[in-house]
Amino acid sequence: MPRCTEGGVRLVFDCLEKHIGTYEFISMFEYILTDRGSEFGDPDALETGVNGIQRSSIYYCDPNAERPERRAGTGTYHAADGLSQRNQF
Repeated sequence: MPRCTEGGVRLVFDCLEKHIGTYEFISMFEYILTDRGSEFGDPDALETGVNGIQRSSIYYCDPNAERPERRAGTGTYHAADGLSQRNQF
């Protein structure tokens, strides 16, 4: 990736979507789990594809979740939350 910025990540997502096709991108990257780095600071732009339709859902993890009991609750919380976007796990 040339730049580790919001625009740089968006450019990579857009190029990948154009290369493999929108529907293939959607099926491969329906959910994207990431940290809260500044390069993922504009989730709406990353979730919206080159054709203006939603291509994925961005979720943020808790990078400090080192204890197994904190990680184990992630899936339960995720399912109970109804897959709402932009939650920190």
